Amino acid sequence: LHVSADRKSMTVVSVPRDTRVTIPKCTGTDGTVYPATSTETINTSLQHGGPGCTVATWEKLTGIAVD
Repeated sequence: LHVSADRKSMTVVSVPRDTRVTIPKCTGTDGTVYPATSTETINTSLQHGGPGCTVATWEKLTGIAVD
């Protein structure tokens, strides 16, 4: 979700959860380290390392920093 600076418009991007992506190496909230994967469904990133891994996966996929 991106909200314009003047708050007059917003943009939303949706990617199907079964989209296959490369998931980067992630560390879960419990400290478990998950190795990078060659291809998995994008929703697997949440299972691997929680929200932080999902953000890292989206950033890798799009080349856009998530804040």
